[in-house]
Amino acid sequence: MTLFTEEDILSQSKRYARFLTEELSNTELKFFQKIVLNSSQYRSKEKLEPHLSELSKTNIPLIYVIKIDNIEHHNALLKSFRDNKENSSVEIKLSKDNEVDSSVLYVGSSTTDFKKRLKNHLGVLSGSVYSLHLSKWDDNLDYEVIVYIYEVVSKFEKVSERILTEIIEQQIWDKLQPAFGKRGGLY
Repeated sequence: MTLFTEEDILSQSKRYARFLTEELSNTELKFFQKIVLNSSQYRSKEKLEPHLSELSKTNIPLIYVIKIDNIEHHNALLKSFRDNKENSSVEIKLSKDNEVDSSVLYVGSSTTDFKKRLKNHLGVLSGSVYSLHLSKWDDNLDYEVIVYIYEVVSKFEKVSERILTEIIEQQIWDKLQPAFGKRGGLY
């Protein structure tokens, strides 16, 4: 007894790949917003809240890039991360260190609550979600992060929006090679 035929599965997979190709040809990646935050602005939730009001609201899936431009601050931040990771007794779920020297710290996406995701990355929420958690390990360094936000605008179903967003996110991840986080697992 077989659970399925290999030919059926491959045929369905090919149809789905053609479907996604068609949807991708009707999808746009649009620059949405850029925000710049000094580390002093996210030492606590209360300090961060007024700055999050700068974020425009959208129900469209987002891809975001977190970057640090100042090379001295970048090097100090990477050193702080690596030192704290080795010596930390605090249980927080830190993003993977890709051990590359990139000014791009992280590439990610959000289809639901981007503000909450950003709060995780900045370190003002608990450490129970894999994120950068910057303020939890940055040794109170003074630096700026730049968050570039892009909308993934699709004319199609919500179901495929997530997959299309992940495909585009992986391309950006491959291009920018961020210092932290993992590459998506679609291919």
